[in-house]
Amino acid sequence: MSNKPIASKPLVLVVDDSPDVISLVCGLLRDSYTLKIATNGKSALKVIESGVIPDLILLDIMMPQMDGYATLNAIKQLPETNSIPVIMLTAEGYLLNKTLAFNMGAVDYITKPVNASDLISRVAAALGK
Repeated sequence: MSNKPIASKPLVLVVDDSPDVISLVCGLLRDSYTLKIATNGKSALKVIESGVIPDLILLDIMMPQMDGYATLNAIKQLPETNSIPVIMLTAEGYLLNKTLAFNMGAVDYITKPVNASDLISRVAAALGK
């Protein structure tokens, strides 16, 4: 559960190793959401361990140090984060990868290159807006 005031914007943690993707996603979402950035799975978990509990996580799959599947697994293992909706945001569009992500607890799967209106609507839907 988040300890943010009721009137604040939902917090979205964007986890991606591509500066271009981070820039694009943040540009699209910054007006409606508070954003936190991590460039790999390990740094995403450090953000969460520091007490920053996001309302939604956008998670790349192919990253150095700790890939998105391992990160998703770690997030779903923690009682304080297992109910956070996670949208996989990746260049991997294979059905097997999508199935794995959904079986691991992801709520959605967006392939790159990112379609702006698709991302905005899927983030809103995952947050129940």
